[in-house]
Amino acid sequence: MFDFSPAQCAAGRVLARCSAQGLANKAGVSLALVTAFEAGEPVAARERRLICDALHKRLFLRPIPETAHAGEGVRLRKTPAARHAEIIGRLGGVVGGALPATVPARR
Repeated sequence: MFDFSPAQCAAGRVLARCSAQGLANKAGVSLALVTAFEAGEPVAARERRLICDALHKRLFLRPIPETAHAGEGVRLRKTPAARHAEIIGRLGGVVGGALPATVPARR
């Protein structure tokens, strides 16, 4: 379970190229609620969880906590399809195309 701050929410939306209305649609909440959350206004725990879940599961974002050396941030995480393509690539397979007629034997 990931918890995003209001600033991480706003920055994450920009990073993921998603509008506030787009996030509201993905989270199943109103635009006013997303705007209020990003402004730091009090939001019920259930609605906050819906917004944070949408940021993580639908926009593939991960919050980065503040450290002694840097402020809090947000990072795009790899989508399941990107992770799959990376694994297939490492194994020498073909991504997005037909597999070769014969597969070389492993030694």
